[in-house]
Amino acid sequence: MRTRFIGLGSALGLLVGTLALFQFTNLDIWVQDFCYDFANHRWWVNAQDVWPGLLFYSGPKVVLQVTSGLLFAWLMLPVRWRPKVLRHFQLPWPKRRLWLVLFCLAIVPATISVMKRRSDLYCPWSVDRYGGDRPHLHFFDALPANYPPDCGRCFPAQHASGGFALLGLYYLAESKRGRKLGVVIGMTAGWLMGIYQMLKGAHFLSHTIVTMLIAGVIVQLLAWAAREDLR
Repeated sequence: MRTRFIGLGSALGLLVGTLALFQFTNLDIWVQDFCYDFANHRWWVNAQDVWPGLLFYSGPKVVLQVTSGLLFAWLMLPVRWRPKVLRHFQLPWPKRRLWLVLFCLAIVPATISVMKRRSDLYCPWSVDRYGGDRPHLHFFDALPANYPPDCGRCFPAQHASGGFALLGLYYLAESKRGRKLGVVIGMTAGWLMGIYQMLKGAHFLSHTIVTMLIAGVIVQLLAWAAREDLR
């Protein structure tokens, strides 16, 4: 079984290339303009709308948290503590691969959260172009003199990171089809959550792409650390 879905070097190269692309172009602004209704001064998705929020924000968060909690309990608690109906039930994957998935679900969002708290970049809804009062900055632009460090706290995309953490499902499967399915699940979840955030003005495109690539790097590093169990 292969221990990666894309080479670590390739993922790092794509990350550097993405940072350069969005640093030296206004691609973020060009894409984000399609998410904003300039005539009515509003985003295409209202953050207060219940159903979109349930489907693409609070719902996925709850599902991921509950899944992580249940998986942790399954791996940690003695068999005798399980309900009788489940005592003889076994998941079809080795425990150490399940631990790998659990670590992905925990470490990817935690890493993105730490990075976001140290970010100088603002969310689109805070940027003056879209009705806010803050400047749009590229990744490595200097802050205006009157702005404190870590003032934006909007990069990378923390919400989407939970979806992209599911890329760890790649390492559960033995078959090529199963590995592809794991990647499809992770990519689909991450991008649905990320696009929702873009449509309501919470993140730029670059935030989601960089989050995806960082998640890919972290997942592969965790898999490399567990390589003896993924042969």
